[in-house]
Formats: sequence, C-alpha cells, structure tokens
Amino acid sequence: MKVANKNVGNMQALLNGVLIDTDVNIIGEGPSAVEIESQAMAVLTLLIDYSGQLVTRDMLLKKIWQGKIVTDNSIHRVIAILRKALKDNSANAQFIKTVHSKGYILVADVKKLRDKKQQMIVNVSIFTCCTLLLIALMYWYQPIKTLKYTNTGNETSLPGLEYLPHLSADGSELLFIHRKTAKRAESQLVLKSLYMQSQKILFDFTGQVIAMTWSDNKQNIALAVQDKEQCKVFHLTLERKDLIIDATESLFECVPHSQIQLKWSFSGDGLHVIKVDSAQSNTAQLYYFDLLSKQFFVAMNNAMTEVNGFARAPYSDELLLFQLEANTESIIWRLQSDQTKTQVARLPFVIEQMLWASIEKRWYLLADDKLFLLKQNGDYEEIDNSYRLGMKNISVASNNMLVYNTGVSRYQLTEHYLQHESSTRPFQPSSLNQAAASLSPDGHSIAFLSDRRGKGWELWVNEKGENRVIDTPDNTWLLATPQWRPDGGGLMLLSDNYQLFFVDIYATKILKLTEPDSVVLAGIWNNVNSIYYSKNTTDQFQLFKLDLVTLEEQQLTIYGGYFAQLSDSQQYLYFNKRNQSGLWRITLKSGAIEPIFNDFGADNYSRWQMVEDTLYYRHDNRQGFGLFKYSFQSQSLPKRDVEQLFTDQNIWLFHVTSDQRRVFISLQDIAYADIKSGYLEQQ
Repeated sequence: MKVANKNVGNMQALLNGVLIDTDVNIIGEGPSAVEIESQAMAVLTLLIDYSGQLVTRDMLLKKIWQGKIVTDNSIHRVIAILRKALKDNSANAQFIKTVHSKGYILVADVKKLRDKKQQMIVNVSIFTCCTLLLIALMYWYQPIKTLKYTNTGNETSLPGLEYLPHLSADGSELLFIHRKTAKRAESQLVLKSLYMQSQKILFDFTGQVIAMTWSDNKQNIALAVQDKEQCKVFHLTLERKDLIIDATESLFECVPHSQIQLKWSFSGDGLHVIKVDSAQSNTAQLYYFDLLSKQFFVAMNNAMTEVNGFARAPYSDELLLFQLEANTESIIWRLQSDQTKTQVARLPFVIEQMLWASIEKRWYLLADDKLFLLKQNGDYEEIDNSYRLGMKNISVASNNMLVYNTGVSRYQLTEHYLQHESSTRPFQPSSLNQAAASLSPDGHSIAFLSDRRGKGWELWVNEKGENRVIDTPDNTWLLATPQWRPDGGGLMLLSDNYQLFFVDIYATKILKLTEPDSVVLAGIWNNVNSIYYSKNTTDQFQLFKLDLVTLEEQQLTIYGGYFAQLSDSQQYLYFNKRNQSGLWRITLKSGAIEPIFNDFGADNYSRWQMVEDTLYYRHDNRQGFGLFKYSFQSQSLPKRDVEQLFTDQNIWLFHVTSDQRRVFISLQDIAYADIKSGYLEQQ
C-alpha cells in the first residue's frame, strides 16, 4: 500500500539517543541498525511530529492509510515492528506508549536534526550538546510557550466514587481511592497499571480519605482517614514484586473535620505535614514528621502565621508554600532546605492546589476552576482548555500525563411534612441545582438559591407559586441558607469573598453589613438593627454582635464561636464552635457561657436550627448523619432522647418552618465522580 505522509523523506531525529533516518527507513547506527518498511516509518514520523501528544487511531487511518478500510491488526502490526526495532516493551514503554482504546503517544525524548546532507553522523554528539545549550539559554531568556490541556476521557470506571488520584512519577501507575457508594463508609485503595490496563485492590478500610501521598520510589503510602469522629494518619508499605501491602502502622492522630495535607520527603524518611493543632484552632501550620522517632518538628520556626497549602519540588525537599489573604489573593513562598523563605509571587486569586510541572520545569496552580502556569518572574499564564472541567486533586507525571477527579456536586431541594413523613415532594420540578430554602416570617414567601447558569448561586424568591430571580450582578453567593430579616423585608446572604450583605428583595437594593477584611462564615439577625456573626480572629472564629446603626461591635466569646441561634425568649444565644463537637449557650443578660449538649457533632457547622426550644441538626456524635431533633426544657439542661427524623446521609442544608410542620431539605447527590485523564502540551 502506498504511504501517504509528506513528512517521510530527508529527515533525521534522535529518539532517546537512537538515530532515526526517514530517507532510508533505518533505525539505529552501525551493525545494530535495522531497516523497516516504509509504512512503519511513516507511522513513526507521524508520532515524532506529535511527540508527547495522543495520536488517535482515526489520525493514523486518515494520515497514513488515507481513510482506507483496515483492521486494528494492521495498526498493531506496524506498532509491533517499531517496538521491535527500537527494542521497546509495551509493559514498560520508553518509546511508544499505548493509550488503551484511544491510540499511541511517543514518550521518548525527541531531538530533530538538520538535513542529513548538511550533517555528518560523527558530529551528532557535538550537535546534540550545542542544541541542549541553546535550549537552556532559551529556557532562561525566552518567554514560556503557551500550553494547552487535551482531555482523553475517563481513566477509571468503577461504580461509585473514585477520588484522590496519584500518578507515579513515570506515569506508569495510578493510585486512587474507591468507595462504592457515598452512603457507605467501606473504601478501597486501588492500584492501576496504565500500560497493562489492569488494576488491583491493595487495601480495604472504613472511612473517608482526606489526604494521601505516595513516595517517589512507589513503596510508601500515607493516608489520612476520617472514620466518624476519629481521624488518623496511616503508613502503608507496598511490596513492589507482588504488589501487596506488607506492613501497616498508625503514625499519628489528626483533628476531625479540619485541614490536613501530606507529602513524603525526598528521602522517604518522613512526611511534610500541614495540620491544625486542635479542634479549637483553625490556623494550619507546616511540620515535618520523622518516621523513625515518630516526632513532629516545626518548620520555619513559626515564621509564618498560617500555611494554606504546599508542594514539593522533585528530587529535593525544597517546598513552595502558599498563604491566602482575605480569601481574594494568594502569596507564594519558597522554603529552602535550610528553612529560609523568600517570596515568589502575589497572585490575584485563591489557590486550591499547587504542584510541579515537568513539561516546563515550572509550577502548576489550580485556581478559579482552571489551571495556571507560574512563570519564573512570578507572573502566571492560563493553560488553554482547562476551564470549568471541575478539576480536583490533580496529579501530573513526567510524561505530561495529568489526572484529576471531578468535584461536581448536585443539589436537589425537597419539601417534607414532619407529621407525615411519607408526604414528600420536590420543592419544584427542575433539572437545575437548587438548595438552601427558607420561609419568610409571614409564611408567604420562600427564598432559595439556584445555579441556573453554571456560574454560581443566585438568589430566587417564590411568592404564591411564582419564581423570580433577585438580580445581583456584582455579587456571587456562597451555598448557605438565606436569613430573613425579622420584618420580612429582605435577606442576609454570605458572598464568595466572605462578607455579609443585606438584599432588599423589593427594591433590589444591596447593603454591605461587614467589611471585606473581616472573614465571616455565618450570621443571623438579632432584630432589624443588629446581627450576630462569626469572624476570624487571630487563630479561630469568635462570635460578635454588630449594631447596624452605630456600627458598634461587641465580642461575645473568647474561646471560639461559629454559628449562633437566638432563643425565642431572647434570653439565650445558642452557638457551636468550628471543628469541635458540642453545643453551648450564652445567657445574654449575664454573659455566662455553659456547654449544654455534648452529642452535637463537629460537622454541623452552620447547618442546624433552633425553633422555639427544639434543636434540629444533621450530625450526631452517636448516630452519624441525617436529620435529628432534640427538645430542651426551658430552665434546665436537656433530658429527652434524640429523635432521628431522617436517615439520609446526603442532607446538606435544611430549614424547619416556625410551626415545625414542614422542613425544606437540600440533598447533595454526590461529592466526587470519576477520575479523568489528559495531557499537557505546547501549542
């Protein structure tokens, strides 16, 4: 068959140092040189032209076979010829990697040489050295080339949830967590061979993995596992010959429902760890955990008040750290092995994740649902085709393969009658995300949030069965239950920069209640002229009361306070603490604070409600998740048993009406989906 490829001709290239001569169809030099057929050389030339990129079966058929009908065996035969001539192995590909059911990628180091009539083979080594020197000079003095991301689809397809993917450095293996359903805690650690397209369950356990790291030598795995109200970090030793976990040990306990990040050191003798010290603190610090002594050592001698995330450079223990400022900016620092730090950049967005990029020997940043490349001068560049893919937990290999798990959650709003549990219906028919409904004081209007455009939550109001959007183009709201002002004239909402606003739903007027430099996570009304809210102080959130007329602020707690509810008698203010179990109350007249309910779970946050003297909440220390009811006696501590109204563990938000007959429930369908893969390449 005639080869249809104009690139086949007078060209030479080096693949991992092996000479390719397309003019005479020769691979190699001297006595070991191998002559191959023209069709095989045409395929190799096409792979060279698309080095590091996926060459699909359709591309091969179009460019090499010109659309002629051939079987897959024809393509497989040509690839087998090339691998034999290159002494390559499909199980551990150094030249041509198979992407199952998709095509092939040339993963070898490629250096195209000049026209062979102008180049003597004896000068190849000298030319290669000069080329490398030129590339090095261009690397330092030329701007970074624009990158793009090419998605190749799902990398895993197990039923249920798949998350926290970790690629091996060479891109040959994928480690991830599998959970059959969101409602069951049984989980598995799975290892997949990307070359053989086979996978193996390494470890069965109970709980949710909130952090994971895999050592460079692929022999050590560390998992932070949260199981109900316990959080522990485990060390697993992977025996490489038989691919089995041959040792498991518990390293240390972590604080449930709080931030933690793990990364193996370059030597594998310890872990770099970001964690909080206690449930009372929301400030995370960087530590080094020594595996031999089982001791923590403070990094940087507390030179930074808080660290929000980090990444380690390959083949060293140099770390890049980032801090978030006012939830609008990020500051990046470089931490050397001698514990000195220098500022690298200040960026106008909130970084979610940072990791090393082999393709340009730079750092990747995940922020605002897109990927960025951090330049050497501290500037940044967006990577094309990476926007709004729902990327979470990214991992990159040296062959520029990238994997991530989607972080898409679906929310459904339903209405239930508490006296007749079987009477349940959707709040209104819709395929859109809807959540966070609350009934107005007069019972005539329902406010809720909807994500109709896929660009963030909007405020809607349902009046007499008719819906209307409250247009606030300059504000994007966080998913939190809107709080009606006592007179029903409007609502308090939390914006994505953690400010409280009042929205007048009739005049479409927006008033700022708190300042941008005050990081606020929750607020409620005291009356039309004052509010209670939680604000971040030095190292934790505290409760404050704000007079909206005089702007006078009064701090109510000094040992933590997160979300509050005022009793109907206005005698007590009930509140919880962030990342800590238990419910407290303040006697407003005296300021006395006392704990009143120990079984109130740490994962309630602002997802609980007091109606008269009855507590409704979603996380119970003894019974887990659902919707629970607890009645308080007015002048004494609670004595009655907890009543579980609903067992659905996917309840995210709820609102009980003042007559306690109905409840609006926001269900979160799924927290993670599949693991997807793709490749980063230069444009």
